[in-house]
Amino acid sequence: MVTTQSQEHLRFGSSKAEWVQLSILLFADAVFYFLIIPTSIVDPTSFGVDKGLPPSFSPRLIAALVALMIIIRAGKLYFGKTSRELIDDDDAEAQVRIPVRALIGMAAGLLFAIVLIPLVGFYISGAALLVALLWVLGEKRPTRLIAFPACVVLLIWALFGQLLSLQLPAGMLFLD
Repeated sequence: MVTTQSQEHLRFGSSKAEWVQLSILLFADAVFYFLIIPTSIVDPTSFGVDKGLPPSFSPRLIAALVALMIIIRAGKLYFGKTSRELIDDDDAEAQVRIPVRALIGMAAGLLFAIVLIPLVGFYISGAALLVALLWVLGEKRPTRLIAFPACVVLLIWALFGQLLSLQLPAGMLFLD
């Protein structure tokens, strides 16, 4: 396939910042996978599948999924449009505004990770986080604000608590 210089500019020039961001993210993910996980999570030597999953399984799985998402985005960027091209030109005002919803979502995530999980445990704080994020994203119907988080928490309990026999944090308020 022969590409012209203008096609190459569309593919790489107008999205150079996004390529740099993806490269940095992929490098950080590789550092997490190959350096941080092996040095901070020690798997027992006699740990087998019959005893459950090793402690490093979840972080490695997450790092692999993040790498996959970065690679998929890079493929879309190479073959498709950049993020800037996806934004409608009529919506130039939205490009200048501070992303309040995103900031509230990040604050809710930090509150979830730092305060709520150690205090009330994963299941209650997970449901609270999902309710908060749904509300920030514009969902106002009480039935959906209750039903969706309840279903997600139930699925997480069934997968991790029952199927994989992994205990998620119970929280200080519920410890004996």
